[in-house]
Amino acid sequence: MLNKEKIEQKYAKKIAKINKKIDLCKEKEDVVIDVTLEEAITNLDIKALKKLAALQKKYKDNPIEKNKHKFNALHDKYLYTNKAKAAKLRHKIKVYEDYQAFELLSKTEKRDRRTDLSFYRANVSGYYVTLTMVLFEIIYMILTLSIMERNYWIGIMILVNIAFLLFLFSCAIKIKNYKKKFSLYLIVFSIYCIFRITLILVPLMHINIAGASLVKQIFIYGFNIYMIIFGILIGVTSYIKVLNQEKYIAAGKISFKQMSK
Repeated sequence: MLNKEKIEQKYAKKIAKINKKIDLCKEKEDVVIDVTLEEAITNLDIKALKKLAALQKKYKDNPIEKNKHKFNALHDKYLYTNKAKAAKLRHKIKVYEDYQAFELLSKTEKRDRRTDLSFYRANVSGYYVTLTMVLFEIIYMILTLSIMERNYWIGIMILVNIAFLLFLFSCAIKIKNYKKKFSLYLIVFSIYCIFRITLILVPLMHINIAGASLVKQIFIYGFNIYMIIFGILIGVTSYIKVLNQEKYIAAGKISFKQMSK
């Protein structure tokens, strides 16, 4: 009960602040609406006044009358800006209310809600993290080739890493669409990266990484460590998401007809 009260108080403060901003927008609208042209000038903000001052310099004789259509456009823009700002703030309140309602759910209800949403939303976080692995694999390959001796290992290195790049890109696409086996493939690749930096690069291929500059050493090992940690993390989380989807379908909480919409 105490936790519920804390959550309600937390969002009540945020919503109260936004409501004050909405009231301020409404006050500005009320000031400008249904006033004469001359009165409106004094109530517009600084940017609007600057634009009107520019019009007055251009036309010395009765500038407001000669440029009434320009002033009206400026006046309407000012009103629209306030209304648009108020609409965004109201949307923010709705978002906070949704967050509050979600936090008040039980763990099982939260898991079911996330699983239900996953049928309509792509696994974007897994997709983008896997794409960064593609980028880091390219940089790793370039740096490693730059310190290798000119022998047959270079050809093998290039061919193997091109295959890995295609593989990682395929994993990114499939993980985005919740394909279970590709989550496992990504975990396997991360395990391979462990062997790559411990048993393959130096002991097997005899690459003199220690003789390279400190920056290259940091990037070569750093990118591999990133791919180990985040490959396993994304692989495991994506696999769990797919398992939750399968359980959700097996429980009859969603039909294939709903999924096809």
